[in-house]
Amino acid sequence: MGLLDDLEEKQEETRKEVKEIRREDYGVRLFSRGGTERRIKPLGELTFEINVKNVGLKEDTIEVFFRARVESIEGDVLSEWTVEPVENEEIVFSQENDMYKAEIPLNPGDSEFFSISIRAKGDLKYGERCTVLITATSKKNPLKSDALTLTVAAVQAILAIKTQIGYEKNVADEVENRARRSNIGILSILSPVTLRGYIFVEVMNPERLREVVRGIRRARGMVEGELALEDIEHYLAPKISVSGMVEGDIVELIGGPFKGEKARIKQIDEAKETVTVELFEATVPIPVTVKGEDVRVIQKEKEE
Repeated sequence: MGLLDDLEEKQEETRKEVKEIRREDYGVRLFSRGGTERRIKPLGELTFEINVKNVGLKEDTIEVFFRARVESIEGDVLSEWTVEPVENEEIVFSQENDMYKAEIPLNPGDSEFFSISIRAKGDLKYGERCTVLITATSKKNPLKSDALTLTVAAVQAILAIKTQIGYEKNVADEVENRARRSNIGILSILSPVTLRGYIFVEVMNPERLREVVRGIRRARGMVEGELALEDIEHYLAPKISVSGMVEGDIVELIGGPFKGEKARIKQIDEAKETVTVELFEATVPIPVTVKGEDVRVIQKEKEE
């Protein structure tokens, strides 16, 4: 037997293997554009686009079912979730109790899309989760099916409350007190020292927060729209207490045993956030080291 005979025999074996590996007569696949996991904010709405494909060799009708379940790590679910198909002229779903069903005729290799809308409102809790289970089954061969699980987690909204200038902390304290009494789903309250006239609130129930704010003195109402974390990140980053200070600056001590005294900065330690100063009123100019947060610059060195 020559080399050519060996080559022909191997090619024949390969053709036999390829012939055996072929698609089934019936089959179905489910896909979700944009992934299967999302997050939703209070009063939010999102849509999943689902693709149903006939991966078999023959014409088929695919039965699609989906139903939703809502769970909370904190116990009972008091919020309102709406999970339903988006109206579609090509695919019509019928509903029986909490189950939606549709039949989709498909030629081999063809696919159809449908969308599922999910909305959340009411007494949402952080960590609350809605799971949607979708199944697709061949009517010609019920053993051929596919399943897909969608997961939507509830997350907080960041809102701004407008206040009378100078009363930001008062409003924040009152919001906290009322939140403790009525459990309106507030996760945190931020009143930046450098921001006047506004405070920020992380909340799971914006409508109940709005009701609470209406009854607070010095509160001027809620700002419309939600904020992204990026909008307030610079208020969350700790500011170095000695930032902007230079040797030679004249400062007033606003904390510690020398409160009210004036002094000149002689040395700055950024790592420890301390400054060494010489008190003006001291009989003997002895260097004193204090925290950066305990001094306030009243005259810059370059202004002398």
